[in-house]
Amino acid sequence: MPITMTLERHILTEQSGHPDATGTLTSLIYDLGLAAKVIARETTRKNLVHPAEEPFPRQPRAIRLAEFADAMLLHLNRRVGRVGVIASEPHREIILGADGG
Repeated sequence: MPITMTLERHILTEQSGHPDATGTLTSLIYDLGLAAKVIARETTRKNLVHPAEEPFPRQPRAIRLAEFADAMLLHLNRRVGRVGVIASEPHREIILGADGG
């Protein structure tokens, strides 16, 4: 039986092949993976997925999913502060990261 390769195991394995790596990119990828897991869980739990026959862009469920995903990613960055600036479709202005960009 093949060993399951988790995202965390994969990025740590890849980082180990680069001795000068600081771990910053590894942490960022891990944080994004965690956000994706939370978004996927909430998508299923709150039934935010859209039926295939619905046009995706502006249906109420799709809008709620996009808003939730946007809020989750902004919240994550405010907590961990690994990104200097964020550009997001729902926001007109660039959002400064936790460190002020």
